[in-house]
This record gives sequence, structure tokens and C-alpha cells, in this order.
Amino acid sequence: MKEYIIRNSKISDKEAVNAVHVRSIREVCNKDYTPEQIEAWSNVLYTDDIWVPNVENQFHCVVEINGSVEGFIHARVQNNIGEIMGLFLTPEAIGIGAGRALFEKAKEYIKGHSPEKIQLMGTKTAKGFYEKMGFRQEGESIQFPIRGTQIESFKMVL
Repeated sequence: MKEYIIRNSKISDKEAVNAVHVRSIREVCNKDYTPEQIEAWSNVLYTDDIWVPNVENQFHCVVEINGSVEGFIHARVQNNIGEIMGLFLTPEAIGIGAGRALFEKAKEYIKGHSPEKIQLMGTKTAKGFYEKMGFRQEGESIQFPIRGTQIESFKMVL
């Protein structure tokens, strides 16, 4: 089994995390969405004005395999609601427990703020994973707008 480490994200991880985000959408989510949806969704480029505050003021961790960033999770607590903002893994990080480990760290962070609930918007690709983590779907699926295209998603709560 591959060994991995989880650590807090650093400002210098911006490009590596951006690359993971793009690879995860293109290589993992591509079985659940159309090529047009994947292209619009994966056309993401982190800018310092968003990246720096997320890393400095919210919860952001990466998973490394052999020194390479292969996944990340981003969470926050706002208005007494905990939220998983994103969990993305490359194919190299799937199936080795890294997603669960990242999720548990984020959940611990969120619960430390005693939120009313924890929520997220899950994709078709991630829905089963989140259900295994204890989340349940709230309401019908929705079309979530991302960069001009609609991505079928699910509001999920824990």
C-alpha cells in the first residue's frame, strides 16, 4: 500500500493544489459528467486573492505521496455552519485511505467550532464516499453553476 502524509497547506502549495484540482476533475470525475461539463469545471486557476485567505484563515490540508501533492481538502465554519468546500484526489491517492483521513481531519476542525451542522455540495462522483462518511442527501439533486455550465450536485448534511 502507498504511504502518504497529511499536512496543512502552505502558500507555496498553490500550483500543486491547482494541478490536483484539475486532474481530479479530468481524470476522476470524467466518468460522471459530459466532456463539456468537465472542460468548464476544470478550467480553474487559483489566484492569490482567493488562495492566500483560504489557506491562512480556513482549514486547508494536502495529502502527499512520495513528496508529491496528490490531494487536498478545504473546509470552513461560517455563521455556525461547518462546510466542506472541496475534497479532490488524483487517481494515485484514491483507494488508499487518504480521502477518509483528509475528511476526518476536516471534520475534527469543524467540530472544534461546535457548528449547528456540517454540509457540503457533493458531486455524482463523490456522493457515495460522503454517504460512507455519514452524510445524507438533503432534497433533490440540483444543477450547480460552475463557470457557465451546470453540474449535477447534491446538498448533503451530517
